[in-house]
Amino acid sequence: MIRLCVVTSAACLYAVSASASDRSDILAMLTLWNDDDPAKAITACANDAVVIDDIPPYEWRGPGACANWAKDYDRNALKNQISDATGTIGTPKQFIVNGDRAYVVFPATFSYTEKGKPVKNTATVTFSLQKTALGWRITAWTWGLLTTS
Repeated sequence: MIRLCVVTSAACLYAVSASASDRSDILAMLTLWNDDDPAKAITACANDAVVIDDIPPYEWRGPGACANWAKDYDRNALKNQISDATGTIGTPKQFIVNGDRAYVVFPATFSYTEKGKPVKNTATVTFSLQKTALGWRITAWTWGLLTTS
């Protein structure tokens, strides 16, 4: 437990050192990731990203990982009669930039209709990013469900 507190405290120090430009560029990229247009969202990812989510097959990695996740999401939504999906990410709970790497954790909500009934999930979404010649890109993201109502 003490080790976790020390790591968390050190992480907060790194978060303060993030430049305003890096912070705004990262937040813009994560807003793009959350866009309703899957083609835009996919551009936020590095080509060889890693995705972990609660839809089968639960893990995507390597070339086209985010695009492959989007295809599997669509397949799962069709199978489970999911429509009208909207997602929001809140204020970052953790925001660390160290050189050309970043780690950001957000509270998130994902609302949709499943088989005619409204569903609202609250979760934590965690990202790692790398600054490339094209700007910041997501190298990995995970979705961790907290509650469903």
